[in-house]
Amino acid sequence: MTDAFLDFVGPGARLAALQAGRAEDAVADAAAEVVNAAAEVAKAQAWASSLGIPDPATPTLKSARGYAIDAQAILDEIEEGSDPLVAAQVQAAAVSAAVALVAAGPNYASTAAGLAATDEGDAFAVFDGINTVTIYRHDAGPVATALRSFPFDLVSRLADQEQQIASIVSPTVAALRLGRESTAGNADVQAKVTSFQQPIVHSPSVSERWRGVVRANGLHFHIPYDATTVLVHNPDTGEAWQTNFGLDLSGTQKWRDAVVARNGLIYCVPYTSQSVLVIDPVAMTATLDVMGLPASALSGTAKWDGGCLANDGRIYCAPFQSTTLLVIDPANNTAQTFTAAQLGMGSTVLNGGTKYSGMVAVGGFVYATPFTAANVLRVNIATMVATQETYSLTLSDNNKWSRAIVVGTLIYCVPFTATDILVIDTVASTGTRTAMGATLTGSNKWRAIVRVGRKLYGIPGDAGDFLQIDLADTTGSTFGTATRQTFNVYDVRTPTTTGTLIEQLKWSGAVVHKNIVYGCPCGLNQAAQDILIFDPAGNAGAGQAYHTDLRAFLPTGVSGATKWFGGVAHPNGYVYSIPATAQDFLIIRDVDAANDNPVAVRHALGVTLDAVNQKFQGGVLAGDMCIYSFPRSEETRVLKIDPYDLTASPYGTAILTDWGGARDRETGLTGQPLGTGAVDEQKWHSTVVGMDGKIYGVPYNIDKVLILDPKAPDADKLELTNFGLNLSGIDKWVGGCLHPNGKIYCAPRSANDMLIIDTNPLSPTYNQAWRETFGLNFNTLSNAGQTTLKWSFPQIGADSRIYMLPRTARNVLVFDPSDTSVHPMGRVTFETFGLNMDPFSTLAGTGYTIASKAGPDGRIYAASTGAPPAGTGNFLIIDTIRHTATYEEFGLTTPLLTTNKVAGIVHTLTGRLICIPRSASFAIILKPKGVPALPPAAVLGPYLNKC
Repeated sequence: MTDAFLDFVGPGARLAALQAGRAEDAVADAAAEVVNAAAEVAKAQAWASSLGIPDPATPTLKSARGYAIDAQAILDEIEEGSDPLVAAQVQAAAVSAAVALVAAGPNYASTAAGLAATDEGDAFAVFDGINTVTIYRHDAGPVATALRSFPFDLVSRLADQEQQIASIVSPTVAALRLGRESTAGNADVQAKVTSFQQPIVHSPSVSERWRGVVRANGLHFHIPYDATTVLVHNPDTGEAWQTNFGLDLSGTQKWRDAVVARNGLIYCVPYTSQSVLVIDPVAMTATLDVMGLPASALSGTAKWDGGCLANDGRIYCAPFQSTTLLVIDPANNTAQTFTAAQLGMGSTVLNGGTKYSGMVAVGGFVYATPFTAANVLRVNIATMVATQETYSLTLSDNNKWSRAIVVGTLIYCVPFTATDILVIDTVASTGTRTAMGATLTGSNKWRAIVRVGRKLYGIPGDAGDFLQIDLADTTGSTFGTATRQTFNVYDVRTPTTTGTLIEQLKWSGAVVHKNIVYGCPCGLNQAAQDILIFDPAGNAGAGQAYHTDLRAFLPTGVSGATKWFGGVAHPNGYVYSIPATAQDFLIIRDVDAANDNPVAVRHALGVTLDAVNQKFQGGVLAGDMCIYSFPRSEETRVLKIDPYDLTASPYGTAILTDWGGARDRETGLTGQPLGTGAVDEQKWHSTVVGMDGKIYGVPYNIDKVLILDPKAPDADKLELTNFGLNLSGIDKWVGGCLHPNGKIYCAPRSANDMLIIDTNPLSPTYNQAWRETFGLNFNTLSNAGQTTLKWSFPQIGADSRIYMLPRTARNVLVFDPSDTSVHPMGRVTFETFGLNMDPFSTLAGTGYTIASKAGPDGRIYAASTGAPPAGTGNFLIIDTIRHTATYEEFGLTTPLLTTNKVAGIVHTLTGRLICIPRSASFAIILKPKGVPALPPAAVLGPYLNKC
């Protein structure tokens, strides 16, 4: 057994091992080791069985049955309370091992027969003769202990087991078959056109939507000021939505800021509202509560501005125009207001407007930040006695500071109109006004202040920049050094324009999660309609900020007809769309099956992509967990994305490289370039991972197959070869599909034959290729309207056959490698499944589809490239078990008339199919209802995860 073969076999185990290793989970590591070995041994046995070779009995090689038992035992340990993704991967790998175990046989008719034929500690499989295989362990007694049952019809009757061996060996095909059988091929499909997130709704008549944001239960809640909804944002998924919780939240200037109490509830500080908005972030409910106060106590406008949670568990709210201090007691859901006299001060000292803005707690005291007030309001929460402190400073100027933050026993007040920062030493009872070495001119500059590490950040209100205070740098003052920074800020709609912010109201309030700052959208301009996202460690440590309404913008105005072509799913839950004309990647996050609104971002991943057409087409996930795409036309380097290298972005880092050039197998020359990069050079159309773990580029106009070995040293990574064949010609093949027999089958576009490459290291014909006609004339039998545009992008079916989808061919080319009744390489048929496919011949220049994939229900989904011809449909759906097909619309019609709308479909971990936008300004998402997602090994493996 070769090392290369061991690197490929058991894709579920291999992915589980890599994922577990990255998670650094000891239990998962152990599980991965067991299931990896189990899959390797089991698949080797199954492959040998398919050739009639006896089951190997090497003493050092543990049996597949033993590994299946160990895998199940570890699975039982980690299923409870573990990471669900790790558990799912281990389970998938265990299933893969067990399926191959069944294939390796023998399968017993009863537990008695199994016990009689095995020893204590062994495992054996019992087939019930109908549709269930159960794995048992031979325990003392003897007793047969059931480990797990597999309710899918993979173990054929003995009469046809030989024909079905390929299906049994492939866990992916097995999973597709199970998915199809779970619905009998009749799953309803939910379809939608999406830009991946509804933008934050903004009313032109509303000047300041939200004021303040808090984090609770993993979510960010933006507090409605003029808005009539609460904006809820999940920063981990990128999802956002707006809700009024069934309440009437109409009116203006309602609440300013909020506080999360010890009971987990959110209390919104009433500004003009005559009630406290109380939000339960777990139950996702809310109430409008007067907290036991009389109506007179909550009447008036601009009453309190901001608040804080003190160490007595109560919430203290800063008097803005109110003449009282509001104190909320979450423990008994009551509130009190304290007049100046009740706080032990002169009865009129809290008169006047715009006094204090924001409040913080230090020890047994709370402090209100002076806005127009000429003092700091300081309240002893134990005695409820207050004082107004000046700290021997002149504080008579207006609109001075808007919010404050506590650093140890110091309070830093961020300047609104003041030209300096107020620092209060609560131990020494002193205050200092200092610019900390910066020029802090301007009005309404910063409306929030947060801390990340040893730095404080003022969030831009009207300022065109951020305020940064480096607490560790005392060159500007003893309290730190201030600078004004733009942090390379950009608008997601125009990611190449950086460093500019409009000097108008933008954000009011901010929260920090995982060292990322999120700003609350407030004003009328475009930036103010977006959430601010700021990573102080981004941009190689220089800081990176951008603002987004959480919608991925897919403009049709990108030069050229093709923004992205195909995409690849990754274990991290992201889908990476491959740039053709686009200068960035469309990165889609889809990890929650219950969330029907996957989100997306556009990011360059640290690589500079030229504004040229047809850079790359399609890609694959390799065994090193990196994504690769081969150059199509105006590019001569390989694209490599490492999603685990977070140097350039939270989504990974991309590079362009040819590792010094390729070696030409036929000439022996090294350092060979990957084409010239000429316009319309059209070198390789799509890539496929072979059974040997290498990546194979399907030749279109070029006369060589490009092979990339991710494990090889750089000097040996790339190889060009024609396998001794004449591969000259143009427009030859588009797309390839790996079969469980280890061969890659490439779809004929203009070629009159099929290109076949054997990538199975155990095969006697490994590393050989054929141009095979099967004695047929493909051009004639295609009935194509344009014989240079016949079929493309083959997909594997739940029946283990390969389906090549029509461009202008009037049929689907179906290939069965296991049927050697007519030809030793397999059988080709041309199927219409009873549909009228004649209209496809009218689509010269575009063809019917370049987007297809097997879904979790085992059916193949193909989306039309442009407006479908009359008598067909936007979607062609093929049931590969029943061998029928239908045209479907799934309720989508008019939006799908765009020419060249989508290119490639990605099958995600949640069971969705995402059609990647080509010239369309949208993507299409299809979700078969009631169908469980396939195991991650199947989704991420080489059979489905390619374009």
